[in-house]
Amino acid sequence: RSPYTSSFLHAACRQPHTPTLSKEESGRLAQRQLKFIRHLEAALVRIENKTYGICRETGKLIPKERLRIVPHATLSIEAKERK
Repeated sequence: RSPYTSSFLHAACRQPHTPTLSKEESGRLAQRQLKFIRHLEAALVRIENKTYGICRETGKLIPKERLRIVPHATLSIEAKERK
């Protein structure tokens, strides 16, 4: 588990909850947030490996506009639409 994950969860627990979520809703939200964090951590690895921003299907550069919106993207729009 990443230090970012535990810091994020600790900060999230201190936030006031308005409105109150059910346990099931809170669990789903936490799972989505953890999945997003894992995607961002994988993007950091790709940055270190110098493969960030390269589509894993086409090998072409992913446009900066897409990476601004989806910073963990591994597919270009072109490749994503083919799937």
